[in-house]
Amino acid sequence: MKLEKIVEAVEAIAPPMLAADFDNPGLLIDNDGSDIKKVLVALDCTPPVADEAARGGYDLVITHHPLIFNPIKMISENSSVTAVVKKLIRSNIAFYCAHTNLDIADGGVNDVLASIFGLRNVEKGEPENYVRIGYLPIEMSLYDLIRLTNEKLHTVSRCAVANFRNDPENIAIRRVAVLGGAGGGDTELVKAYDADAFITGEIKHNQAIDAQHIGLSVIEAGHYETERVVLAPLINYLQKATFGVEYKMSECERSPLYTF
Repeated sequence: MKLEKIVEAVEAIAPPMLAADFDNPGLLIDNDGSDIKKVLVALDCTPPVADEAARGGYDLVITHHPLIFNPIKMISENSSVTAVVKKLIRSNIAFYCAHTNLDIADGGVNDVLASIFGLRNVEKGEPENYVRIGYLPIEMSLYDLIRLTNEKLHTVSRCAVANFRNDPENIAIRRVAVLGGAGGGDTELVKAYDADAFITGEIKHNQAIDAQHIGLSVIEAGHYETERVVLAPLINYLQKATFGVEYKMSECERSPLYTF
């Protein structure tokens, strides 16, 4: 299948026009026009992922995060970005990414997160529509929500507890907001939607303090862990939309941050 057909399939669910102004999604490395038979899917195209693609004979890598984000002034093996660019070009492997447009899209990162937690009556946060807010199937303690987060996302979470309290077992949670990746800047928006808790990937120190002050508990579950959940549904969609193409999730990809 031609590369353009796969690009059309991705952009049918995550139109580039939905992306934030600062973003750089889309086809970032073209190929020589050869048919695409094998596609490797990952959150990031790191050097190990690029090696996996080259060794496995893949024709295309699709990721969530852009490989090329800032202007490139020099191609060097000393840069993780340009080393990967060289590897892909030498191996005639194309590269495509769907970033903030896949975050915001219906069925994208944040809809997948909402479904993982079984949220009901889900709303989209305004004005940017990234955040999803809904009700848990049953009320639970903040402590139990943290445990559920760890179980569902295979992670080890940290939590900023509302109102500076240290008794998460006694804090009742029913209305929850979710936002994959770096969502710490959206705590006031989330609170405006009367959420009891906010599950996101990253929050800065000062943002966590501010969240506690306004009475919002924030579960920091990991950038990688809160966004990689979209890859399996994306592969499932693409396998149905582009018959005859083999898709596989990267086997070598890991979070860049380890818990010891």
